[in-house]
Amino acid sequence: MRIASKRASGAWIPFLVALAAGCFKPNVKDNGFLCADAGASEVGGCPENFHCAPTGLCKEGAPLVCQPSSPHIASICTPDAGHDCDPLCQSRCECGRCTLVGDDLGCTAPGIQKRGDFCDIANDNCEPGSICLNDCGKKVARCFRFCGSGSTARDDICPGQCNFGIDDANANPTGFTVCNPPSVTCNPVGDTNDGCGNAALGCYVLSRGGTACDCKGTIAAGGTGCGVYNSCVAGYSCVVLNTAGGFTATCLKTCRILGNDCSSGTCTRAGPGDFGYCPS
Repeated sequence: MRIASKRASGAWIPFLVALAAGCFKPNVKDNGFLCADAGASEVGGCPENFHCAPTGLCKEGAPLVCQPSSPHIASICTPDAGHDCDPLCQSRCECGRCTLVGDDLGCTAPGIQKRGDFCDIANDNCEPGSICLNDCGKKVARCFRFCGSGSTARDDICPGQCNFGIDDANANPTGFTVCNPPSVTCNPVGDTNDGCGNAALGCYVLSRGGTACDCKGTIAAGGTGCGVYNSCVAGYSCVVLNTAGGFTATCLKTCRILGNDCSSGTCTRAGPGDFGYCPS
């Protein structure tokens, strides 16, 4: 039995050498074949005339040479597993940033506009990790930071603020969520638009403290049924009052603590920060 085993091994050696010499050329579909080692170079696992793309798949042709206008972008957080590019953490693009292009993910040239900045809706010029979206009934376009996919929200990106779902170019839900507008220094007393830069935006007090520029609400002074912080018209805050009829959310005038903005009574503190509400 031992002699037969040696003869069999010797007979197979020339055939194995022939395979190693490059005669084996499988019909590999572009992006349809896993690299032997995800992220490896062309030598690391893809057939001839293919290279291992950042997606971990074998892509036809030589590796792309990125242009200065669309350089390779290093991940900005720990990406989720998968083969599509990741708009939250900016991974798996050979060149450029990952974002929604129409109704699908794609790699495009990055911009420089930051979260909350005004942007060009026709030529998305937001920085990696953000997307240019119409806001305030298409009265303005701003950059919003990707922060969630499906039912998963990344609290490391914008803690407690990842609750704004977005649609694709065909008005279909994408499954992605973006952060609320960031905190900025603006004046929430009156409808002055001080610090927000566009008449469609008002300055509002945040429950966690600080202020933010957001689309102006529509519930008038003294109106009830408000909810999110910008439900009320600019210059007013949504305050939950404990009345004889129970708890009621009411739009009350925003004021400065220790200021003289109230026509009667004093400015009442509702949370952290320098602003409160007038009692009537």
